[in-house]
Amino acid sequence: MIVAGTRLAGKVDQAQTGFVVTRFVHVWFVPLIPMSSWFVTDGGARPVPFSLKSAFVGYVRGWGVLAALGGFGGFVYLCTEYYSRFEVYLRGGTAVGEAEVVSMVITLAVLGLLAVLGGVAFVAMRFLSKASAARCAELSRLTGLTVAPL
Repeated sequence: MIVAGTRLAGKVDQAQTGFVVTRFVHVWFVPLIPMSSWFVTDGGARPVPFSLKSAFVGYVRGWGVLAALGGFGGFVYLCTEYYSRFEVYLRGGTAVGEAEVVSMVITLAVLGLLAVLGGVAFVAMRFLSKASAARCAELSRLTGLTVAPL
């Protein structure tokens, strides 16, 4: 089953009144195409000009999770696949050549790095979430609401 549709992602510019998000077309909750940005409050949502910051955060958080899970899953799978080959090689056997061992190590290193960078990117986006006083003033002007910083 394929899960697709529109979804709000890229939560940024958090203030006491609400926050800015971007509506994305998604497949399996991974953002693909940004459509519009919204200021969301307890009472509903109001359209605001497109927020590149929100779209960036939406992409990085969505694709960061995918990279972390894919990198970790690939790393674990290939570790189990390569274990028997490494064992024979380390005992002096010829199950694999030296070039293939180097290729295996590089592949595992890349997958491990992908997993770590995806996780770090996902977590790092939390630091872009709070709105500055200037951004709150701009959001107040755009939405007609009183938007105060956290």
